[in-house]
Amino acid sequence: MATLTGSDILARSLVSQGMDTLFYIMGGPMIETEAAVIKLGARAIDTRHEQAASLMAHAYSRVTRKPGVCMGASGPGATNLVTGVANAFVDAAPMIAVGGSSPRVFYEMEAFQEIDQLAVFKPITKWATRIYDAKRIPELVATAYRQATTGKPGPVYLDLPGDVLFASGKSDLVQDGTTVIDKLFGDTASGVLNFDRGGLAQRKLVIHGHTDDVGIHVLGRSGRVSVVTLK
Repeated sequence: MATLTGSDILARSLVSQGMDTLFYIMGGPMIETEAAVIKLGARAIDTRHEQAASLMAHAYSRVTRKPGVCMGASGPGATNLVTGVANAFVDAAPMIAVGGSSPRVFYEMEAFQEIDQLAVFKPITKWATRIYDAKRIPELVATAYRQATTGKPGPVYLDLPGDVLFASGKSDLVQDGTTVIDKLFGDTASGVLNFDRGGLAQRKLVIHGHTDDVGIHVLGRSGRVSVVTLK
């Protein structure tokens, strides 16, 4: 049984949940995770600024109907993700934001680039947590995906201290992911028509929150259903 670092476990956990594209700026302490993602075959888009990475992850989620994943280094690298994360929060778009942070052993000792990143992200995410043990990375990554995609979709934030990423863990910790993405983002148009199979509704009306669903707009133009889009 192979021994992996927390960085490897994080990369494998994200890919096992269906991540095929990562938007990021390479930097510590996330650099080994980002390198591992590339080795696993996921597409890695290294942007010029973390704000661009988070905005691209938001756009990715709207186009693909899957959570976009963005990643930043500790301190300003993580806080630069805020604009895109806040935008996704207002837009109810699923996103996984990951930030590196100062080692656990140096918390509240004014370590390099130390800032309370959880306090920054909690007001603009559905759920935000810090991972204190490499063994819990797969579990909490899976939880992040569930939080982002169930109920009202939205962004979540995972905070990864450097010493957690450099710690060792067993390779069997990472299992194949089971997500609810397909169930959540099904064919909206088919769902509308199937909802009233008995034909009892005389005037079908859909109040829709996302303007990029081609199926629902085609259905609206067909005259079979009235569509109202809320921006």
